[in-house]
Amino acid sequence: FIKDWMMDEDVRTYDCLDFLPPPLQCPSNVYNCYYGLAVARLPAAAPTDVEDLHGHVLPFMRDIMCNGNDAVYQYVQKDLANRVQQPGKKTNVALSFLGDEGVGKNFVVNHIYVPLMGKSMCSKAADLEHSLFGRFSCPGRNNLLVCLDEIRPAEMARYYDQLMDLITAEMSQGEIK
Repeated sequence: FIKDWMMDEDVRTYDCLDFLPPPLQCPSNVYNCYYGLAVARLPAAAPTDVEDLHGHVLPFMRDIMCNGNDAVYQYVQKDLANRVQQPGKKTNVALSFLGDEGVGKNFVVNHIYVPLMGKSMCSKAADLEHSLFGRFSCPGRNNLLVCLDEIRPAEMARYYDQLMDLITAEMSQGEIK
């Protein structure tokens, strides 16, 4: 098989790898590491799942995460829709939820974003210095979402410039081992 494959004149070859979710276009000489959202591979939601979403998850998002503020809730819903409908389009915005430890700030990430996008396209960082901005860290590499878990405001301030670059820059670089 290997000999035949290597001699095949029509074998596909690529010049490089990239992660190009839609609406980004992937040139024919680039192998696209983006393989679609997890939700596209799921069966249709059962009626009980839809009831649970509307009865528990969305009210939690509105009442707890958005503090009952309908304008904030609408914004968060639109942000989620945009991330699913156009995963390759950077929003240049980072949602920040502040609250006491254990109130459920990660609930929306764990029960909405991760199931929709897929575990392989989401990551968490609890230590900015080592997880996100360390020497061999590649922040956001092949990720659609990076959740900063329990980061203190002082640490956010310390890494302000790097965080802004991660949120707004078209490209990022990292050193790979």
